[in-house]
Amino acid sequence: MASIVIVDDRVTNRRILSRLAAELETRPDVETFSDPVLALDWLEHNEPDLVVTDYKMPHLDGAEFVESMRRLPTCEDVPVIVVTAYEDKGFRYNALNAGATDFLLSPVDHQEFRARARNLLTLRCQQSLLKRRALQLQDRLELNNRLHKTALKEGNEKLRLVMNTIPAMINATDTEHRYVFMNNFQAWMLGVDPEDIVGKSAAALMEQEYTERHHRLDRQVFGSGASIPAFEEEFFDATGRRRILLTTKSPLRDGDGAVANVVSASVEISDRKAAELALEDQRQFLREVIDLDPNIIFSTSQAGIITLANAAMAKLCGITADQLIGRALLNAVPVSAEAEIFQSDGQQVLQGGMNKLHTERQLTDSAGDVHFFQVVNVAIELGRTRTPAALTVGSDISAIKKSQLEMDKAKQAAEISDLGKSEFLAHVSHELRTPLNAIVRHCEMISSPPTGPASQPNRGKIAEDIGANARHLLGLVDDIVDVSNYEAGKYTLFDQELNVGAIIRDIAHQVELEVSDDPVQLRIEIAADMPALIADPLRFRQGMLNLLANAVKFTPPGGKVLVRALLTEQGAVRISVQDQNKAVNKHDGPLMLNRFGQVENGMNRSYPGSGLDLPLSVAFMKMHDAELDLCSREGEGSEVTITFPAMRSAWEQEACTQ
Repeated sequence: MASIVIVDDRVTNRRILSRLAAELETRPDVETFSDPVLALDWLEHNEPDLVVTDYKMPHLDGAEFVESMRRLPTCEDVPVIVVTAYEDKGFRYNALNAGATDFLLSPVDHQEFRARARNLLTLRCQQSLLKRRALQLQDRLELNNRLHKTALKEGNEKLRLVMNTIPAMINATDTEHRYVFMNNFQAWMLGVDPEDIVGKSAAALMEQEYTERHHRLDRQVFGSGASIPAFEEEFFDATGRRRILLTTKSPLRDGDGAVANVVSASVEISDRKAAELALEDQRQFLREVIDLDPNIIFSTSQAGIITLANAAMAKLCGITADQLIGRALLNAVPVSAEAEIFQSDGQQVLQGGMNKLHTERQLTDSAGDVHFFQVVNVAIELGRTRTPAALTVGSDISAIKKSQLEMDKAKQAAEISDLGKSEFLAHVSHELRTPLNAIVRHCEMISSPPTGPASQPNRGKIAEDIGANARHLLGLVDDIVDVSNYEAGKYTLFDQELNVGAIIRDIAHQVELEVSDDPVQLRIEIAADMPALIADPLRFRQGMLNLLANAVKFTPPGGKVLVRALLTEQGAVRISVQDQNKAVNKHDGPLMLNRFGQVENGMNRSYPGSGLDLPLSVAFMKMHDAELDLCSREGEGSEVTITFPAMRSAWEQEACTQ
């Protein structure tokens, strides 16, 4: 129920106002006072919902009354209506300035009074309701605050208990690098009481390097507001024992979001570090062991990625072992086709085709040299995850392979030489018997009576035939002696500066005179910049003569023989003799160069001789360290190319001397 106080020194006004107030819908309690002082006494102990007061009263006017009322705790927000005469505008302003809520003109309009009073009572009712709700909310908030503080305290205690139980060093520092918290484990490490450490700096407890490092990192956290990732550091405890810690630092923010403290947490990893070092030592030892192994060793995953490689494998690929790890085998091995074969072998053992695979493979190294390997592929499992991998170990058998190839070549050469030797002996015996038989027959003719075929006029012709056959026989013997001397190493070179062009032209002229009856065209091309050649004049001339005579002899009538002499880019003298011996084929080269070989065709029977011309030329040129190449093209002819070392060019020797 509402409560209304009416203050007026006139009885009539009090009765009218009381009656109007009592007639309101809320049926309020009405208290009337003739004296404002008495009204203030009552208001000091009671809280009305509405006060209606006159302005002109004894002791206190309306403005003074309102001002005094507002000082009372119970009337700070109680609505007040001041009744004044129309002409008393100044009074109304004073009352409103003193704290009056509304005013009415005297004489009071009853309907206006009811409306204004009703509105103010409604407003007062709403204010009271809001006030009660505010008080309820305040009580609830205070309760929640008390519960929150209790929970926070319990949480802090639990958190402190947890941090004191964890075997890790945990502390918090402020902007002055003073400890605001330290857990029991770190205090135990330092040999101090955790309560005594609060407010102290690390400088009083730690070594200088440790303190400076943490002060620098704390400043970084305060400045950036970001955490420091985990890092390893050394720490010496109260007993002087060295420990390895894994430390992190994080910002602790206050209610405004500013960094108030830095929390540091350090976990000891000394045992783990020792185990890692031991494992690294073992890994390094194993690495050195497999790197010392001359065999290639590597492992690949199911995807063909290299997971292990030793130094021998890395050397073959032309990169380091560390660069091989993680690279695809197909991209690491210089020749991709060879890599595909190795990868296929690894996949075969990984897919369970067989536990171990033995193969013979080849690999080309980064320099382009081909190596042969006896390879073993085995399926293995790596690490704690037991990841499948293919382990490949290859033993280099290149030397064995090379020896086998050399043995095969030597065997083939021996077979060719043996075949050529038999044919050579048969051929030479025929070549020797023919002139010997002629000499014997002519001698018998001379020893017979000087009549008939051996008559005096024929004796000169007989003597001439004997001389020709003897000279032919001597040439055969000379060729055989030259071969014997070469094989015995009895030749000594007497080097001089030779004019290559002049010697070749002179030999060509000599050959043309000897075969003047055969229409073979002999052409010579000598480079203009040809230097002098440092060589033995006798052996060089004899070798070139044999080559040129051999080319002319086996070129059919109407054919051409071309002799070229030029200088290579490296400054070496190169001479080539090209014929048109159409009977030769591309497989006759080795036999033509063999000391006991002649090409088996009809041409042999047409041209007598020992067949040693070309092999002797090769021997004489090789004595000068020259390289010889013979190219035979069936139906076209053959070409012999001789390349002398650049050091045998006259100006090259001058440059070396200078």
